[in-house]
Amino acid sequence: TSEQAQQIIEMLLPLLRRPGKQVPERVKADILTTLHALLPSVNDFTDLESTFHRGIYNSLASLFRSLYTRAARDSLVKAFQTFTLANPALSSIINVIGEINAFSVKRIDEPDFDRRLTGYARINDAHTTYGLSHWIPLLHNFLFYIQDAEELTIRSNASTCLKLFIDFVIRGETSEEKDNVLLNLLYPGLRNVLNNKSELVRAEALGVLAYAVSQCTHLEVFAEMQTLMAEDE
Repeated sequence: TSEQAQQIIEMLLPLLRRPGKQVPERVKADILTTLHALLPSVNDFTDLESTFHRGIYNSLASLFRSLYTRAARDSLVKAFQTFTLANPALSSIINVIGEINAFSVKRIDEPDFDRRLTGYARINDAHTTYGLSHWIPLLHNFLFYIQDAEELTIRSNASTCLKLFIDFVIRGETSEEKDNVLLNLLYPGLRNVLNNKSELVRAEALGVLAYAVSQCTHLEVFAEMQTLMAEDE
């Protein structure tokens, strides 16, 4: 029943948030496969305004920032595809998420660079049509891929797309909802990336942060940094 499925999902969800030492990624991959099967049978899943739907959407979106094995990311992409049943308007963005997480069909754990770059090109073409709900899972993906110290093209595409989100925040009228995502998701995420041991990764994150400082002068935290940057110059 819907109620039983919801109870199982709510029991499993906290396990996905636990560190890999406590719950290995292979177990998380299995949990995500279970969620993929159960979600369509929960009545509240199709109610976009329900606490259940919003909670699941944000919880699964956030996992794109932390899961790193192919099995776990593949399972996460499949679980996330379930949201098109509740909201067909998300189908284009969910297809793009599949592309930027694509792996080679011939070689284990090797990214499919052609599909990934196609995904980033699509984002570049369509980003002005995205709303806040589209951006949230994308931001978690970009904050993960900006930390790819090995692949310049993936890292630089992720940072370019983070700057496109900053453009979205300042486009048109300012909005508290957009500002909240910038201040509570992107900004702490970038600060976290600045602790990365790779200098190349830190430089990429710093470039995005500098862009936010130059563009988001309506927000106190960035306005204060602008003064510091001016003093440094």
